[in-house]
Amino acid sequence: MSKEVATKLAQVDSYPLAIEIIQKLADVGHTSYFAGGCVRDALLGIRPKDIDIATTAHPDEVERLFSQTVAVGKKFGIIIVVEGKHNIEVATFRKESDYRDGRRPEHIEYSGPEEDSIRRDFTVNSLFYDPLKKEVIDFQNGTADLLQKKLRCVGDPDRRFSEDYLRILRCFRFSLVLNFQIEPATLQSALKHRDGLKQISQERKRDELLKTALNLSHPWSLVCEFATQKLWNAYGLPNEILDYKDYLFQSKIENETELLVKLLWELDARLDSKIWLKEFKCSTDVRHAVIRALDFKKNILDILNWSEEDTHYFSYKHDLRLVVDLLKIEMASPFYKSSSKSAELKQKLETLKKLMSYYSGANIKPVVTGEDLKSRFQGAELGRVLDLLFRKQLVLKWTRTEEALGWLDSNENKG
Repeated sequence: MSKEVATKLAQVDSYPLAIEIIQKLADVGHTSYFAGGCVRDALLGIRPKDIDIATTAHPDEVERLFSQTVAVGKKFGIIIVVEGKHNIEVATFRKESDYRDGRRPEHIEYSGPEEDSIRRDFTVNSLFYDPLKKEVIDFQNGTADLLQKKLRCVGDPDRRFSEDYLRILRCFRFSLVLNFQIEPATLQSALKHRDGLKQISQERKRDELLKTALNLSHPWSLVCEFATQKLWNAYGLPNEILDYKDYLFQSKIENETELLVKLLWELDARLDSKIWLKEFKCSTDVRHAVIRALDFKKNILDILNWSEEDTHYFSYKHDLRLVVDLLKIEMASPFYKSSSKSAELKQKLETLKKLMSYYSGANIKPVVTGEDLKSRFQGAELGRVLDLLFRKQLVLKWTRTEEALGWLDSNENKG
């Protein structure tokens, strides 16, 4: 098993730096291990995304030993060691106490590895690995729980969850992503403390949701589990499963925008999406992209009246292939109520998708500028004519200014 762990850990890009750090700390007499998720994943045969180190060295000594460091959480014993594009978190073994805000400890005390394992959330995350001796160090029976695919709190689950209520969402994330069964006492406690999630910032809750949703091949399991366990309310969303459409969650979700569009797809009548997105604390770009997608879906029948120029111009300005695909999936579902315009709408959606694919990433420069027309038009009229010519350029594929001006001369008197 230790050989398999070493093989998986060696695949991590920052592994050479991690080994260098461990060896340098060992040279001055410190015990240091790889810690937490990287050990768990390696034991499961999963390539870890990164490596964290826990050590007996105190933060000041870590800073002295390594030339490039960032004191990202020094008061909690955490220093980031930097080399090139790689960052390794080096944390001093510690005990924690006095959790007053349901988020972080008021006091820490440096300790050894066994005491450090006691403060961790779940047994499968309390494992250490000594890369010099190639040994797994397991104080909390985490290896056995891994083999049984069981998620269990370290020690008293009520204490673990009340220390940091975000652990409730982490519990369900690990269960869903790793396909682990939550041990009964741990599950009961997580649900008992569910209201504590109100004390957690929306940013932290959002990050947990994304870590879960983006790592599932079949995200419908997330929708169902959160509905069953009444966790969607933590995000200001309804828990009723019928508010979500299973056919939208059958394939892997690639990004935050896609997740939010799918979650809000059927909820326009129950909440104000614009207000909810602000409260969700996503970025401005993501918020605008989701609103644009939902508005397009809400007013989808408008596209039947678009001219060819409108269709090209919209496709150039907005890549909404995700929404087009979702609409096509919806129209193929047994819940869709077809109408006399359904065939025409399907054809229009196909055209839009092809054009959006064609224009994706394109940066087309107008062949006519204001300088070319300033002797003929001014002010708002100039802007209107430039917009018209650019729309025509997209359809007629003009490449020279003369082509556009010739068309303008021929059609100027036609309104």
